[in-house]
Amino acid sequence: KNLDKKESALLIEKTVGKTEKKIINEIHELSKGHPLVLKSIASRYKETKNVRKAFLTELLCKEGLIYSYCKNSLSFYLNLARGQSLLKNILKIIAEKELRLSEIALELYRSAPITKAMLERLISVDLIAKKDSRFYFDDKILQLWVKLTSNGYDFDFIPEDKDLEEIQI
Repeated sequence: KNLDKKESALLIEKTVGKTEKKIINEIHELSKGHPLVLKSIASRYKETKNVRKAFLTELLCKEGLIYSYCKNSLSFYLNLARGQSLLKNILKIIAEKELRLSEIALELYRSAPITKAMLERLISVDLIAKKDSRFYFDDKILQLWVKLTSNGYDFDFIPEDKDLEEIQI
């Protein structure tokens, strides 16, 4: 269950101490109220004093808690769904934008029936969802992680500010 703003504020202040409302709102917004993500950002914020940098460091640094959560979640879901390489390609496409079945099939250079079967596997393990004929990630943090790491944004070290400036979130 994701936390509302009031619950987020309590967890953030428990982690960081008394904090400005602006900082609480920024952490809540980036974390989408996800408790693990929220606590991870708040803990890193104590060190960086910059919410965006704290979030991106935890999300994209291989030592980061959010990075580990996303990597392990994706691995778990893909193991349940079977057919990893094609499924990963589908996820990379959907991470960029919500698309219809025919649009995804075109991007993959696969037939609609094969693509549909793969999408149904991803839906069956709750990794993606479908609304109004469009497919999307339920977990927006995982979506962002897939999108950014698929585009080469992952770090073996704590990234420099200049490395984070160009990243769109």
